[in-house]
Amino acid sequence: MRTIINIFFVPGTFFLPSWPPDRGLTITGMAISCYEVRTLMIRKTKKPDASLTPLPALDYQIVVRTECFRHLTLKIHQLESLNATIDQVFDHLQASHREELLSLLCPYFGVVWASARALVEWISEHHREISGQILEVGCGLALPTITLAHYGKSVTCSDHHPDIERFLTLNLRENLSDEQRARVTYRAFDWTLRLDAPSPLDGPYDWIFGSDILYESIHPQTLSEAFDRLLAPGGKIVLADPARPYLQTFMNAMRDRGFTEKTQIVTTTQEIFFIIFYRNPA
Repeated sequence: MRTIINIFFVPGTFFLPSWPPDRGLTITGMAISCYEVRTLMIRKTKKPDASLTPLPALDYQIVVRTECFRHLTLKIHQLESLNATIDQVFDHLQASHREELLSLLCPYFGVVWASARALVEWISEHHREISGQILEVGCGLALPTITLAHYGKSVTCSDHHPDIERFLTLNLRENLSDEQRARVTYRAFDWTLRLDAPSPLDGPYDWIFGSDILYESIHPQTLSEAFDRLLAPGGKIVLADPARPYLQTFMNAMRDRGFTEKTQIVTTTQEIFFIIFYRNPA
């Protein structure tokens, strides 16, 4: 039986995993306009199982790259090649007959995206304003979390991929002192699958940060709901986004929930939208 997947192509420079026809795949594509290339978004037609465990059979090819910012330098353990790792994950899942998990286990978390770099710069410029309970959602390699801890903040970071914590442990040890590492807490959480379940996140939060986390059509609804639930009265949400197609839908959803936003466009290697959300007074 052939498996059908949808691959959403981003115009520009992108790469395809080497999925030849003999793997029994039917591939359909649809163009999406956005400023940043995120290689590809994969959505399987079968709903994935939410109970995920790490993939011990995978030997990730990891490199340590120096990420230089205006006010600090970080050494980040990250994937040597995203595309090669996507192929590796696919092969592993196909061998174990778990191809339906590909959309959840694709290792997009394992590289440093432009929005995360831009958010690190924003935090470095504004860290004196940041206090209280702090959360980073969809943290990936957690550069904003590391930056916050570097400036003495206690922060909770969260994501859903089961291998996030492996990379987080390496990068916290590489960049922070024992005292700084003790300020970081990781909580596995996927708001797209657990909207009706109790949240493992201790809240509410005075500051919530996220970078490039609006890349699926379901995200505007589920993320706005999660933010509404997790933000403390008087709190702020800071998002960095490379003008994803779902950004405007998300902003509309936040307005419907009683939020007001301020938007700033920052140009680094590309245009990044910074949106700060405030809850409207009752």
